[in-house]
Amino acid sequence: MERQKRHLLIDIFEITLCVVICGANKWNEIAQYGESKYDWLKTFLKLPNGIPSLC
Repeated sequence: MERQKRHLLIDIFEITLCVVICGANKWNEIAQYGESKYDWLKTFLKLPNGIPSLC
């Protein structure tokens, strides 16, 4: 459903790639990284609805 698409797939992929390169391998680590690096990530990602969360 179009209305349920809140985050861009490329944003999710790029955040995940950065975190995996740093050694993380759990979804909660990916979410924590995204929240802690939001200002930096926002410089090159669109993040129209902020950092994707696990909920």
